[in-house]
Amino acid sequence: MDKGDHCAIEVFDTRHKAAATHRAGLHRLFALQLEKRLNLIRKNLPDIKQICLSWAATGTCESLKDDIIHAVIERAFLADGSDIFEREAFEQRLERGSRHLGKYASDICRALKPVLADFNALIADINQSTLPASDDIKTHLYDLVYPGFVAQTPWQWLRQFPRYLRAARLRFERLQHAAAKDDERAAQLAPWMDRFENLLRDGRATPQSEIRWMLEEYRISLFAQEVKTAMPISQKRLEQAFSAVEKT
Repeated sequence: MDKGDHCAIEVFDTRHKAAATHRAGLHRLFALQLEKRLNLIRKNLPDIKQICLSWAATGTCESLKDDIIHAVIERAFLADGSDIFEREAFEQRLERGSRHLGKYASDICRALKPVLADFNALIADINQSTLPASDDIKTHLYDLVYPGFVAQTPWQWLRQFPRYLRAARLRFERLQHAAAKDDERAAQLAPWMDRFENLLRDGRATPQSEIRWMLEEYRISLFAQEVKTAMPISQKRLEQAFSAVEKT
């Protein structure tokens, strides 16, 4: 961090990889500076026993605790997206963000408790269904909730998961009497998902890029309009967002 520090220079083939590596390094530095305090927070996460019970079919309790602490660090110190290159900036961010660690851990646990309960209930119902589109809904759910999702999902979107799960529930319930309409809506979504996969393969987007969450909102607009979207969304807006990234 100091100007006199010696460091190796590593070259990356995409700016996303370079930014991710820099961010991971900062994350480790913050974790080391606050190791004792973070360990205490980890031991006293609210409702963690019940949360871990809901998580048991997906992953281990210890890994979930690690992910929660990871998410706390991200939200406290790195959520604004600005880079840190100097020691002074690091120490300022450390002092400012460390005030909120306990609150952020509580926020995450409070959000996870209903999300995991709703996720498990919906997966159980889908497993009883023989309708072909049920598999598509299940795939979508596992794209949302998977080992590591707490650490990898920005807080601003993690707090939207109840809406995403409610929309998925409504879509599933409508399958029983409107399978043809569901197929039509899925066909409208598919080309956009394919384009996003292409961006991921090319390294021009990451799984947490803004476009990924635009697609979640577009999914709501197709399958569960009454849930309401968190942003104005349309095919025109998607085209503008994709074109901007594809041109880079």
